Amino acid sequence: MCFIKYRLLLFLLLSAQLLGCATAPRSYSHLAGLSAEPVCQVLLDDMQQRVADEGVGSAYGHTLYGYPYLRSDRFLASFRMELDTKLHRKQWYQQLWRLAYQTRQQELDNLTQAFTGEERESIEACLLRLAANDLTRPEMFDQLQRQSKVPSAYSSGYRILGLYPLTRLPVMRVISNEQATWNLAFNNPMFLKGEYRSYTPPVATTIDPFTIAQWLQEGRARSALGIPDLNPEQLDQLFRLYAPSWRLYYQSDADQIGTVVIVNDVPEVNTQRASVYLLPSYTRFKGDVLLQLNYMVWFPERVAESRFDPYSGELDGLIWRVTLTTEGKVLAYDSIHPCGCYHKVFPVADAIVVSPQVEINRVYQEQPQILHRELPLQEAGPVQIHLYSGSHYVVGLKVHKPSSDDKTLNLLSSQELHSLPGNSGNQSLYSSRGLVPQSQRTEQYFLWPMGVPSAGAMRQWGHHAISFTGNRHFDDPFLLENFFEYR
Repeated sequence: MCFIKYRLLLFLLLSAQLLGCATAPRSYSHLAGLSAEPVCQVLLDDMQQRVADEGVGSAYGHTLYGYPYLRSDRFLASFRMELDTKLHRKQWYQQLWRLAYQTRQQELDNLTQAFTGEERESIEACLLRLAANDLTRPEMFDQLQRQSKVPSAYSSGYRILGLYPLTRLPVMRVISNEQATWNLAFNNPMFLKGEYRSYTPPVATTIDPFTIAQWLQEGRARSALGIPDLNPEQLDQLFRLYAPSWRLYYQSDADQIGTVVIVNDVPEVNTQRASVYLLPSYTRFKGDVLLQLNYMVWFPERVAESRFDPYSGELDGLIWRVTLTTEGKVLAYDSIHPCGCYHKVFPVADAIVVSPQVEINRVYQEQPQILHRELPLQEAGPVQIHLYSGSHYVVGLKVHKPSSDDKTLNLLSSQELHSLPGNSGNQSLYSSRGLVPQSQRTEQYFLWPMGVPSAGAMRQWGHHAISFTGNRHFDDPFLLENFFEYR
């Protein structure tokens, strides 16, 4: 009888969660600011309805209830209790608006029943009028501060029903054993041999270190929030300067970098054209806001290593992140696969050491794999990332030595993944839940008690849960600060 009740409770909770994911955002018609704007009300409701009907809503950023023209993320939410002046609030609000605008344009680009250019201009004009009315409300910023916190990517319902305090113990043991194995493999010559494919970014222009430091200093000076706000040209030059090269040990065609394309409404990786997708982000470290450069590559699949391999499936990839100090030197590298799995951290700067708290916490929850051995310095030349065949694990970091056999990578914005041309119009690589449906893995059926929905599936930025036995996100602005302290 108890078992039947448990099964019923499981069904109800999971059903409620799925319904919550599928619920369309609230219509614009409830907003008081539109009561005197009937034309805007009709236009914005029409936009909302088309986005919902065609299923092109984006999970990029966190929509704020009552302010559907604003979106937050974990970095912006970290400032919500620090908005002490009008200038702080103004610049924070502008960042919320910018993120929502970017996402809204992607959604509109993906509509098959498209709006005309004139209609899209009218949509933005209506939203500006709506926002101007909201800005006169004295309680608005209090509401934004409360709502800007981004929900966890973990499901507490899954963890409760999966008896997480007990089921996490064998998972921790498996992860600990795997980390020990790959720790021995890192930069081990036994794992850095065999046939390989090499990829290198375009040759970058040399930039004087003083110039980089000046760019970052001037960018922070322009921001009341201390964000190093660089212009697109400066960002492009830094992305090129710190771009790694890649060496994939080769056993099958899945061990090749490609470009994501849509074929018959299904995403694939075309290995005839190798690309790396770029995304800037920020972290907060010991009182400073630091620039991070993210490099994302995609592979056609993760090949099964045995008859039953729960980790194999369509599409695979790697995200490589470079965190720069306030002077523009490398503080640390870290990486994950787009599923959020296999978080590895490579502390480069001599100024930082691993916090003692990391080893203390290791007893209770999974910690990232922190690798120190023979890390190359950026000053010695571009870093080359060595990836194991099949699983695409990072097994080595070396200084890149150019070869005539290297294949040159195209540098693309990660925003392109949100609106890819297809046979029936543009579509996003990601679903409205922030997942790549075609990349689902069998591991989800036995790892769900860890609270990660569809474990193993590739994910959109902002949805990377990176610890099965903890509660961490790759875009957490205090992630590195939790692991390191100054020497």
